[in-house]
Amino acid sequence: MISLIIPGCRKSREEGAPAEHQPRAVSTGNLRVLSATPLGKTIGPKEADTVVAIFDRPMVALEALPEGKGKPILEFEPPFMGKTRWLGSRTLAFTPDRRFPFATEIRVTVPAGTPALDGSTLKEDYSWTFQTVAPFLLRHFPQDKQKWLALDTQILLVFNQAGSFIKPISKAVDLAKQIAEKEKITWTRMDEKGKKLVINKSTG
Repeated sequence: MISLIIPGCRKSREEGAPAEHQPRAVSTGNLRVLSATPLGKTIGPKEADTVVAIFDRPMVALEALPEGKGKPILEFEPPFMGKTRWLGSRTLAFTPDRRFPFATEIRVTVPAGTPALDGSTLKEDYSWTFQTVAPFLLRHFPQDKQKWLALDTQILLVFNQAGSFIKPISKAVDLAKQIAEKEKITWTRMDEKGKKLVINKSTG
């Protein structure tokens, strides 16, 4: 019997094993934050439902994971109350008790000295910021270039959220009315061609 062995056709059990079953590299040195979300400008309101930080090594023992409200680690500016929980031994999630306010920049910090399970600590503060959804116009009436409207037509603006940003718009409208009265501006209906509104300053 002749056995033929072709070099390179055999793989070690470890090399051919699925990635999740292969030995994980041991983290050394100081504790590090690998990922933090959300980050930067958010587009949808759901993007900021939960703040997540992923570390490079176990932070808590699996058998000791808290089921309810965990120990607060993340620091917020402005401050927010909420629930802290571990998703595995390396991933920390924070869910605010109340939705983060819209149109707000929020700074999150993992403070220096935060300990890992192996006794290592975070050398310095790790901070990032994100912005919750900014106000934008969803629809409006009249439409762009819409014709044949009465002069007393009400203007409707519908935004994606309610908030204090509406007040400056109201103030701007009031200011425009005051200027119109002061400057004695009058409105005519249509020019002779019927294509545009004409605004004239009264001579009286």
